[in-house]
Amino acid sequence: MDTKRFCLLVSLLAGFMLISLLLHLLSSQPSSAQVGKVSVEVPFPDAGYCFLRGLITPTTSLVRSREGECFTTIYKNSLAAMAFIHQGDITQAEGIFSFFQNQITATTPISGFHKDWDACEGSAPADNPPTYTNPYWVGDNAFLLLALNYYSQTRKIGSYGAYDSLATVLSNAVTLQANSRVITEAEGIADIYAALQLEAIGFSIKGKGWKLAEDGEIELNGKIPCATMGGMKARGFAGGASGVYQAVEATIQLRGQAEANQIHNAKVALIQNLGGPASTAVSHILQRLDYERSMG
Repeated sequence: MDTKRFCLLVSLLAGFMLISLLLHLLSSQPSSAQVGKVSVEVPFPDAGYCFLRGLITPTTSLVRSREGECFTTIYKNSLAAMAFIHQGDITQAEGIFSFFQNQITATTPISGFHKDWDACEGSAPADNPPTYTNPYWVGDNAFLLLALNYYSQTRKIGSYGAYDSLATVLSNAVTLQANSRVITEAEGIADIYAALQLEAIGFSIKGKGWKLAEDGEIELNGKIPCATMGGMKARGFAGGASGVYQAVEATIQLRGQAEANQIHNAKVALIQNLGGPASTAVSHILQRLDYERSMG
């Protein structure tokens, strides 16, 4: 199968999955009894799902990137796990979770998992010499945690079941960046937005996001510098281009070009933009190419 056709099929699968999840969120009620309930099912096209299942490697349960090769990534297997859960094919999703749970080492809670894997051998590259400056990508690990959350909600088990240790390790690895000089760009058209976003991201418990401002945690020299150029009230509201501005500001910080507003030793930037209240939320994580996460 050529690359163009493969990308088209993956896009279709991801599109149907995101549509289903969006319908789930829109149809969910705030009571705990409704968590994980999908009122409207949007099925995958049969051919696409059969193609996805055909990429499963029986010896490892990992899903390969394409036919005829063993290369895969943690991100692609996270999407595949969510697709399996959506289709009620729980055993296949659990196979992926079990594989990664068995790969946990002493450094995984710090670094997370390597982004690339050999689906046939069940191993990550030795990286000698390294393929990437830092092959332990936060976003890829976050997607595996997202798949586990979907598993927990869909199964209505109130926890991660047999995968509690995997969820804990992933959560620790993803949130560790909070201590790595993370710059945060949150939507700032209304004060409540930033507070709610900081809570949803995990920097504060529910209802206490405002405390981060009161305690100085989101100032330039705080633990989580936020809106380093003053936010929308200071520099003006860019309207539909506000997300682009966030990306530009984060890039300026990571390049060390923010002058008086520069965050010392800025390594990672998180930007999140809202499409409106109770609407879309899009997040990106930017990272310096020369950033090396400490392994101990």
